Amino acid sequence: MSLRSLSDRSRRRSAAILQARLCDTLDLELQFRQVQWSFSGSDIRTLCPLFRAMAVEAGYIADLIAGGIRRLM
Repeated sequence: MSLRSLSDRSRRRSAAILQARLCDTLDLELQFRQVQWSFSGSDIRTLCPLFRAMAVEAGYIADLIAGGIRRLM
């Protein structure tokens, strides 16, 4: 099944769902960055790189979701 075979209504509904997930993913990315910036304590050397990596991964996922929305529209 190709995107062209989907009805306009199905494409719009799918895009709306993806837009909601995109907002959630971007919010998660920002939360990881906030934790990374504000974290302190004895485990900072271990956890800051983890939070940074999670933020980067969330950014990659957001890019994939945005690409899916673009293809649907």
